[in-house]
Amino acid sequence: MHLETNLLIEPDAAANYEAEVRAAEEAKRKTDEAKQPHKPGDPSKAPVPSAGQPTKRANKRFYGTVNLDPLLAKKQFAEIIDEVVQNFTTRPNDIVSIVVEIQAVAPAGFDDGIQRTVKENCNALKFRASGFEPESDELDATHSSSSNGPRSIGPVMDCSAGLVGRHFQ
Repeated sequence: MHLETNLLIEPDAAANYEAEVRAAEEAKRKTDEAKQPHKPGDPSKAPVPSAGQPTKRANKRFYGTVNLDPLLAKKQFAEIIDEVVQNFTTRPNDIVSIVVEIQAVAPAGFDDGIQRTVKENCNALKFRASGFEPESDELDATHSSSSNGPRSIGPVMDCSAGLVGRHFQ
């Protein structure tokens, strides 16, 4: 047996009840949205700062400098590519530039064989610029072997400035 029940409610009470139900549904929807992780590139789920919070400017540029040992540079450079550069190259809109500058100094000078080999290799590797040059008197004095001159602390490579050779203090 089915009984049909009719219930009469005052209009103000019905409006209040309806507002409470809508508020509860809205609160549940917001809670559910907050629990879902934000996906990059999805502006509909981007966190919106409240009116009282200052907006944080996004960092848009990265730079890095590292010293490499010329004897271990191949291994160290591979690690840099794997651990740093790939974080950028896997993102479709990031622009990545790697510049390597090599400077080598031979106090006694470079012989013709070394110069020819390096020039050929630079051409084959499509270096934008390369060359050999005599050092100025100022640099010759800096690299002199006097007891008061600079002392070598070992081979280094600076990837941002690309200095290869010996670091002098």
